[in-house]
Formats: sequence, structure tokens, C-alpha cells
Amino acid sequence: MIQISLNFSDIVMGVFDYMLNDSISATLSATAYLSSRQIEVLNGTLIGSGFFRPTKTKGVGIRFEQSDSNIGYLERLQEEFAGMTTEIVPVKRKPDSRTGNTYSSHRMQISSSHLFTPFHEKFVVDGTRVIPESLVEGFTPLSLAFLIMSNGIVGE
Repeated sequence: MIQISLNFSDIVMGVFDYMLNDSISATLSATAYLSSRQIEVLNGTLIGSGFFRPTKTKGVGIRFEQSDSNIGYLERLQEEFAGMTTEIVPVKRKPDSRTGNTYSSHRMQISSSHLFTPFHEKFVVDGTRVIPESLVEGFTPLSLAFLIMSNGIVGE
């Protein structure tokens, strides 16, 4: 087995896909890490506003969308998952059919990785989003803080 450490730390999960060139690909069995802090953050955000974007070959990505008033939450997630996220981009919306108002928001994604497949398997059962029983042990004050921020406003 070839071990590759990828700037994350603490908990072992995942497989790293490595493209040799356009026509040849190899999957290296690797050690990739998420820190215990990142796992605590994910436990809170996945109950809140995060939603999964599975792919056939690259694992699972996690997308977040927030109103303009809560863009600080997305910026905080970018800090927590530095080097693993897309840019924060505005989302164009059509007017709400009930009110006629147009709401604005922003979106970002944690890049697809096999690191997130176990989270998808834990939080999605038979296509339905669930709060896993095993989360009781992994839910910390930091998880709660990110759950609250995902559904509220990050303030001073």
C-alpha cells in the first residue's frame, strides 16, 4: 500500500483517485485524513444546511447555500476546509411564486472526495436524509454551533 498524507489530519477515511494521463488511470490506496475538528463541523452542518452531491467516480461533494445575510457562515466553512472548497458564488433566482419576491443567496461546495462517502452513507438511508443514532457520541458543542449557524445568522 502507498501512503499519501493530504494536509488533513487525524481520522483515516477514503481512497485517492490519481490520473496518470488522459488514457490511463490508477487508483492508489491511500491514507487521507479529516481532522477531528472537521468531523465535528460536518456533523453539525450535515444536520443543518449541507447537502450531498454524490458522483460516480470522485466520491461525494457537499454543497451549502445561504442567504446573503448569512454569507459569513460560508466564509467560516471555507476556513475550516481550506483548500477543499469552491469559491462562494451568487445564485440567480426566479421570483417566488407565492410572494413575487426575488431572494438572493450564495453557494459553495466542499469538493467531491471519497472522504465524504462514509458521511453520505451515515446520513442518507434508502434515499432519505436521517440523523444517525451514532451521531449522539460525535455531536459536540462545536457541532451544535455549526448547526445553529447553518440555520441562523453569523453575528458579532
